[in-house]
Amino acid sequence: ELIRSQMRGHTGLMSLELNGPPEDAVRFINHLKLFGKGCSWGGFESLALCPLYRASDEEMAFLGLDNRGLVRLHCGLEGENNLIDDLNTALDLI
Repeated sequence: ELIRSQMRGHTGLMSLELNGPPEDAVRFINHLKLFGKGCSWGGFESLALCPLYRASDEEMAFLGLDNRGLVRLHCGLEGENNLIDDLNTALDLI
């Protein structure tokens, strides 16, 4: 609702944080069927990555972050319901 009231047009790039151990973020990404693994957001395909999984304690402190379970998603052209179903299935499996 907030996005609708403040913005017009949207990108397919978003982040989410999983509250479990960092390994949950990796398992989540591995369970995705429609999202590839990668970080090149310029294409039309859906991609996912866990950028902080291997970050050191010093890097996390420098960034002011404490959750290595951050997942970055780029939603491509696979169809919103298909992507939502894929995300829900992967979340159910962790």
